[in-house]
Amino acid sequence: ATPPSFGGPTAPHVVVEEDPLVREDRLLDRARRALEGDPERTLELLATYDETCPAGLLAEERAFLEVDALRRLGRASAMRTRADAMLARYPRSAYATRVRAMLATTP
Repeated sequence: ATPPSFGGPTAPHVVVEEDPLVREDRLLDRARRALEGDPERTLELLATYDETCPAGLLAEERAFLEVDALRRLGRASAMRTRADAMLARYPRSAYATRVRAMLATTP
């Protein structure tokens, strides 16, 4: 049997895109949660962030998470390079004091 027709047009399939800032925040939240137990996973998630959000509004926090993950992994040289780049780009960052402390305590 054919379903009854109500005479009106059928509703179009609506695709609602996720707000870009919400997507960024969600990705960084996952990276942040991985940091304590699996800093390597944090770096993987940050790579996904870079691919998904190349002009991200939360790039400053992303940079901080990378510096912290590299520090936790004992990659001092890479951490220093990324920390210096972050401080040059975001000298008044809310994370600047923490990054400078990491630099001061990393051999």
